Amino acid sequence: MKFSAASAILALTARVTYADFFRNDFLPVGHTRTDAIINPDCLSDHVHTFYGPPLLYPKLTFDDLRNSDPSLSSGNIEENNSLYWHPAVYHVADNGKKTLQESEMTTVYYNWKPGKTTAFPPGFRMVTPGEDVFDEGKTPGAGEMELSISFQSCWDGVNLDSPDHMSHVAFPKGKNEKCPKSHPVKIPRLDFFIRWFNTKKAKWRFADDSLRFHADYVSGWDESFLQSLLDGGDGDFDSKVTFRAGIKHEGNDKKLIKQMNKNKVPKADTSCITTEKIDTVFNLPRGACNGTLISPIGVCDGSSTPTPTPQPSESLSCKEINNEDDCNNSIIGCSWETEIKQIKECKVKKSKYNPGCKSLSKENCKGESDFCSYNDEQNECQHLCSYHMDDRKKCKSVKWKKAKICKYRIKENECFEKCCPADS
Repeated sequence: MKFSAASAILALTARVTYADFFRNDFLPVGHTRTDAIINPDCLSDHVHTFYGPPLLYPKLTFDDLRNSDPSLSSGNIEENNSLYWHPAVYHVADNGKKTLQESEMTTVYYNWKPGKTTAFPPGFRMVTPGEDVFDEGKTPGAGEMELSISFQSCWDGVNLDSPDHMSHVAFPKGKNEKCPKSHPVKIPRLDFFIRWFNTKKAKWRFADDSLRFHADYVSGWDESFLQSLLDGGDGDFDSKVTFRAGIKHEGNDKKLIKQMNKNKVPKADTSCITTEKIDTVFNLPRGACNGTLISPIGVCDGSSTPTPTPQPSESLSCKEINNEDDCNNSIIGCSWETEIKQIKECKVKKSKYNPGCKSLSKENCKGESDFCSYNDEQNECQHLCSYHMDDRKKCKSVKWKKAKICKYRIKENECFEKCCPADS
């Protein structure tokens, strides 16, 4: 796999090294704030982009995937009804407005050793820990960009999931990629690639406002069929599967993209899950189990389903993580600070001169305050601090009368969230 100059900075450790592999190509099937693995009963912390069947609701089951219509999947292999997702990717303008960016081509490679690899059992699911891919000090340039990540390929052989959604699987060790004794069962290694071919120079962020790329997977394979593919090797793979609408990669990316767009499936209808605005906005909806979930199974019935209050064991915040390894390996966008350091995060500073932007009318917001700006999309007056969270000078320059109302937060020896606080 070749990377452009921009891609080389952003690529993770995904690699296609096994002798046997096949590829499954996708276009996004939708975007919404759900996560069927981490938050099956409510809205998730941030917006995700999905690939596969158009089943984006939180109460997703294996049977739902198996019973889904393969002709409506955004993938090109009809026998694979699995669902994949990752935090949605955004361009962030200088004024803070976030614009959703859809990948132009997404590919999942299945890598395995024939006769030594076990198919995913019914109900199997997992999450990658991920790592930072966008450099805080560098802005991806124009041209091609690629993000890639590998899922764990060793399984404990017992659990279909685990409390942290990662402990039941593990990465192999050494050059021979040997599974540890705690996770002795070899499963296919999934290498997940998302690509853009004509990017513009811009500030990129994930929906959780982090630089971290992670991904989720729920198997939708018929176990015996996938096992037959793994046992037989990739020599006659093409004759064993059905390529939707004849979509098949034959060495030419441009031809494949044209073929996939010509046979694009309808996007998932998420209007019975949530009606939140998630594109061209200043502030993305955030917070696990915050907001109104219309239906946990995506079916409108005329009434709203109340969202439960998350228990600590279900949704940790960064501050509840008390060691460096767990902090940096978390999937919720945390970072461990071992020294006093200025963080690129602009926060509203309390002062007697600060009446609070939300209390101002549209007229007063524009006419009387030089630290507030009216957000027409959300129909409210908001602080400018959040618009300057990455620029220390601009942050400190935001004033009202004699008071500086923006400041940078100082943290020491603790795990913290990389996000701008809400208007206060």
